[in-house]
Amino acid sequence: MSPLLDPRTRSKVSISSKDRTELLAFIDPANVPLEYGGTDPTPIGQAPEELDMVAYTVCIYAWKKKKKISLVAW
Repeated sequence: MSPLLDPRTRSKVSISSKDRTELLAFIDPANVPLEYGGTDPTPIGQAPEELDMVAYTVCIYAWKKKKKISLVAW
């Protein structure tokens, strides 16, 4: 991938190791899921913000398609 990237862009990209130490140097472990070496026990895709975004996306999609939906399940 390196030859395809502009040197300026390449300088901004870092590939993290398996132990995720680089990730935790930039992000508080409390905000990183357990699966990625953090301490947040919330399963990926189940954070309140993620669920709100899914509900919002469904509403926008339904509005564009002029469909009625129920968000009771969300």
